[in-house]
Amino acid sequence: MTAQAWLTIFALLAGPITAHVWHKWYDQYKSKIERKRRIFESLMATRATNLSDRHVEALNAIEVEFSSGKGSDKKVWDAWHVYLDQLNAPQPADPNDRDGMARWTQRSNDLFLELLCEMSTALGYSFDKVSLKNSLYYPKGHGDVETEQYLLRKFVLEVMGGKRPLWTGVITGERPLQMEITNWPGVPGDVQDAREIGPAR
Repeated sequence: MTAQAWLTIFALLAGPITAHVWHKWYDQYKSKIERKRRIFESLMATRATNLSDRHVEALNAIEVEFSSGKGSDKKVWDAWHVYLDQLNAPQPADPNDRDGMARWTQRSNDLFLELLCEMSTALGYSFDKVSLKNSLYYPKGHGDVETEQYLLRKFVLEVMGGKRPLWTGVITGERPLQMEITNWPGVPGDVQDAREIGPAR
């Protein structure tokens, strides 16, 4: 057989194989890009509710989907780890230290915006920090509900932990009777006593 014949046979055999390999690689590439976009979209959609399950899951997926260690992936990966380090940094121990808490929160927000910017660039979007920060809709009612739920959980935990007293009394007639606890339980063997101290005024 001539060289031309061998080349023809090789082309006939290699063509379908090459096409199959290329198609498989392209499908994997598209799937990878789609997973990255879903992460970015989830973070964008939940950037006002960063305690939501969807937001936390998207953050934790960054390490896997942007793990090539090259180009834009590395920039996203690095930005995520700087932000993660800030999230793991201890918050002010004093709950009344509003300035310290404000600084911690502002630092966290700035690093999160940096992460979103790097992801935006990596995926071909054109968002900047200003648009990411300001183009956000979060109804005040949602914030009120979250705050109320937080305060309610805190109140219940304080009551159950013995850190906050809970009024108990008997309603009789027009006025409830005031009751006071004379022996708060806390030491094994203690007995909680209550006595009537008269009607409420």
